[in-house]
Amino acid sequence: MCRRQLRSAATASAVYSGDGLNTGSQSATLNQVVMSATLDIDASITASKYDALTDGLLVIRYLFGLTGGGLVNNALGTTATRTDPTDIKTYLDGMRPLLDVDGNGTPDALTDGLLIIRYLFGLSGDALIAGAVDLPLATRKTPGDVATYIQALMP
Repeated sequence: MCRRQLRSAATASAVYSGDGLNTGSQSATLNQVVMSATLDIDASITASKYDALTDGLLVIRYLFGLTGGGLVNNALGTTATRTDPTDIKTYLDGMRPLLDVDGNGTPDALTDGLLIIRYLFGLSGDALIAGAVDLPLATRKTPGDVATYIQALMP
C-alpha cells in the first residue's frame, strides 16, 4: 500500500545571541504546512509523468465521485506505481483543496477537472478556460492565472 506524505510541517525561528553593543533576541516561531502533492496522480516513473489520459482522467473521475474500479479502469499509465484505487482516492482526498484550479472555493469536475485535463492536453489561451471557469466566483479567471496555478502542481 502506497502511503505518500501529502503535507509536511516545518518551523523556523531566528536567534541573535547579541554582541557588545546589542542584546540578544529571538523571533517568534513560524509554523508552515507545505503541500507536497503533485498532479502525477498515478506516480509514473517516466520523465513525462503528467498525462491527460491518466492523471487528468483520474482527477475528473475523482471529482465526479467515482471510486474503486470506476476511478482507475483504463486510466493508469504503463509505468504507474500508484495503482490501487484506495491509494489513489486517499492521495486525491489529501490534495482535494489544491484541485480548486479556478479558486472559487469548490473543486469541481466540470470546471477544475476540465481545466486540468485541457492543460495536460496542451491547450492554452482561451481554449484552456472557455466555459470552464466559474466566472462569478473564481479568483483565477485568465488563461495565464490558470496555467500558472496548474504548473505549480507539476514540479
